[in-house]
Amino acid sequence: EGHWCCFLGQVPITVRGPVKCGDHIGPTGDGSGFGKVKSSPEGAMIGIALADKPSNGTGVVKTLCFAGLGALTQRGEEQYQGILSRMLDNELKLAQIEGSVQEVKQQVKAVKVDAEEHREQVQSLQDRVSNVEQLMIADKVKELNKELRKEAEGKTPLSVEESKIIPAWDDASPAGSQWNKKYIGGACVCF
Repeated sequence: EGHWCCFLGQVPITVRGPVKCGDHIGPTGDGSGFGKVKSSPEGAMIGIALADKPSNGTGVVKTLCFAGLGALTQRGEEQYQGILSRMLDNELKLAQIEGSVQEVKQQVKAVKVDAEEHREQVQSLQDRVSNVEQLMIADKVKELNKELRKEAEGKTPLSVEESKIIPAWDDASPAGSQWNKKYIGGACVCF
C-alpha cells in the first residue's frame, strides 16, 4: 500500500531502478516513500515519468503527478469515499445553518419593526403625559387664583397712591444702599 506523497503537477520523485519517459510510476509499497516503474496503470499510481533515468539505483525523475480514482488503492478509495461522505454531510449542515441564519434575520427584522411601533407608542404616551401635566398646572393656577380672590374679599383695597408704590433697591440713596419704596413712574423715597 502506498501513501500520497507529493503535490499535483510536475514533481521531482525519487525512483528506484531505470525509468524511461512515459513510464507509469507507482509506490514501491515498502513504506520508503520511493517510486518504481509499474508495468500497467492499474492500482496505486503516482504519475507518469517526464524524463529518463538509465541507472539501476535510486534517482530523481521529474514526474507528472495526478490523482484520480484509478490512482487510489482500495484503502485510499475507502478514505476518499469517507471524505466525500463527510463533505456531503458538512454541506447539508451548512445548508441547515444558512436556513437558521435566514430565520434569525427575519426575526430580527420583525423585532425592529415592533421596536419602531413601540417607539411611536412611547412618544404618544410622553405627549399625553406632557398634556396632562400642563392641564394639572393650569388647574392648580386657577385654584390658587380662586383662593387669593377669596382671601382678598373683605379686605380694603389699596388707595391709588399705595398701589403705585413698589419696593426697590437704591444704591444712590443719601443714607447708603438700602431698600426703599419706588413710586411707579416717580422717584425713590427713602425711609
